[in-house]
Amino acid sequence: MQKRNYMLYILFAVLVGLILLSARYAIFLNARHHLLCDELKFGMSVDDVLGVLRQNGEFTVTKTEYSRGDITLKIGFTNLSSQMRYGDFNLGFLKYKYAFASRGGGGDDLGPPYENICPVYQTISSGAAIPTP
Repeated sequence: MQKRNYMLYILFAVLVGLILLSARYAIFLNARHHLLCDELKFGMSVDDVLGVLRQNGEFTVTKTEYSRGDITLKIGFTNLSSQMRYGDFNLGFLKYKYAFASRGGGGDDLGPPYENICPVYQTISSGAAIPTP
């Protein structure tokens, strides 16, 4: 009977641990949403965006440039030693201006489908609508 009680305590401890990790992840995502959608302003340059991100923690970045000033930055937030990733995001720039933020890889072999985390149809100085990535 005592062995069964120990197993219940262990299962309870694991459950509490999972709940705490989920809560921590939700808090993290909320903070990243605030950073990417509120602190970063639509229309900011790539350098301005990277400057704000550097003030808010460690990250890795992969930059892909397309024609006409369209750029995608793949941002991976990490711990100080860059050993553990805390979330990957795609930041899109149209005509060199910050336009959208999303999560995911596009589906199929690229990971989960894109999930837009900021309003998608913002306008840049030209007044053109920004398409969904």
